[in-house]
Amino acid sequence: MEESIAPDPGGLFPRLQSQYQLSDDPLAMDQPFFTGAQRQQALETLRHLVGFGDQALAVIGGRGAGKTRLLVELVKADAAQLSFHRLQPGQISSEGALARSLLQLANQSLAEGVSGRDAIFNFFRWSESATRRGKRMVLLFDDADQLPPELPRLLLAAFRNADRSQCAVPVFTGGEELAAALAVDPVTGESTQDGLCQGVVLKPLNEDDVAHYLQPRIQKAGGDPAVLLSRKMSRQLMQLSQGSFARLKRVAPAVWLGLADAGQSANPVRRAKPLPWLDIGRWVAAAVVLLLGSWYMVSQFYSDPEPVVVAADELPALPERPTVRLGPDVDSPWADIQPALNAPPPIPEPDVTLEPEPPAVQAETLPLDIAEEPVFAELETPVQATESPAGSAESERMADELAAAPAVAPEPEPAAPAAAPEAAGFKPARPERFQDIAALRVQEGFTLQLVAGFEERTALRFMDQHPTLTVARYTLTKRDGRDWFVVISGQYPSREAAQQAVAALPPALRAQSPWIRRFDSY
Repeated sequence: MEESIAPDPGGLFPRLQSQYQLSDDPLAMDQPFFTGAQRQQALETLRHLVGFGDQALAVIGGRGAGKTRLLVELVKADAAQLSFHRLQPGQISSEGALARSLLQLANQSLAEGVSGRDAIFNFFRWSESATRRGKRMVLLFDDADQLPPELPRLLLAAFRNADRSQCAVPVFTGGEELAAALAVDPVTGESTQDGLCQGVVLKPLNEDDVAHYLQPRIQKAGGDPAVLLSRKMSRQLMQLSQGSFARLKRVAPAVWLGLADAGQSANPVRRAKPLPWLDIGRWVAAAVVLLLGSWYMVSQFYSDPEPVVVAADELPALPERPTVRLGPDVDSPWADIQPALNAPPPIPEPDVTLEPEPPAVQAETLPLDIAEEPVFAELETPVQATESPAGSAESERMADELAAAPAVAPEPEPAAPAAAPEAAGFKPARPERFQDIAALRVQEGFTLQLVAGFEERTALRFMDQHPTLTVARYTLTKRDGRDWFVVISGQYPSREAAQQAVAALPPALRAQSPWIRRFDSY
């Protein structure tokens, strides 16, 4: 589970309360939800794709990036329309354990003679019936990095084998290891293989994001944002937190109380423990002895030797030496290397290393040992579906459907989507803006799905509200046995070109998170 930092009981908060007259701990407030740093856009993308998409989802980010909080907001927003089920990756270590966890959602157990792999494939096929009854199932794997790498790939294979627009949707959270297991680019979130999994990447916070996150909480606690978010403190908060919500909650009290060194890096170093007086005296005595010994050796080396008496006739003749003239016109041999001698010593390159998570420090330094509490404990809406009573008719019918589902061969090729029959005798109100679904499916590339509904007037009203979208068209398909009108716009050769087209849309349309879809997915 990703970090959810609670205040340190009996720690620094009483000092913060006394110094800044705070009525509550701003770092313990879960509300309001932080919509900056593209968190709101990520939430809307998840809500749209889990309800109507045909892709598995992966929320990618570092520790403390807010992945768990994003799932909490997703459950709060769509618990009435979707059936959420949270599984524990730390308790799933094999195919059999994964199969048993999934079958518990269907009030079933692993039948004798049925492999775990077959049971997982059959579960996804069975889950299509839950969507037809009104609520689509969503499987939440928070901290999916704890899963063995082969299990996420097995879940994707079972998801591919079922009707991806109707079966249960797997939603994973994790870091770069999970992205590699799901074949997702950890920077862009795009699938690197077959487009089966879509990634939502959470970027670290910058200095402005940190200030925007803390400001409403400080105001709610009765503090002064101008003081607690001054330029100096904001810079320290950013440097020490490294753009992480979890680290920010740890370091903020120390920064506000002035316990964090202004020049301190993201990895604080403990202050040196002062030496006792006895140790200081020993060091002074050792230094004095060393100095006396050095003075004695130097004095012996430079002492005058005893004079040696030599007779005058025994002295050798002194050779004549040539006279060397030095003056302004004579070049010195030191001239070429003098600048190098006077140059300052080279500055060694900094040894930049990535340090591990900062260790806990005492109250006089940076407190980093605050306990973590799970976020899911605060959900008002239960995530786990209520089990049906034993012997009920619904449970027996679900058991029959699960038992009747045939075992499927592993890793089959994706089947082409079945053509949706059109309503007999349908005449579009605007033939010039209507396109037949059969002609739409054979087109190559991608398009933008802007809106969809069961009534034709929904599509017509949308196009009337946006007359500048002259390329927008609408088509007719089927959803749950009823007419389903879809408004699309444009034809693009790649997903990147479609994303550029989304960025060029008016702000009102971008806020609705247009869905980039392939033509052959209709």
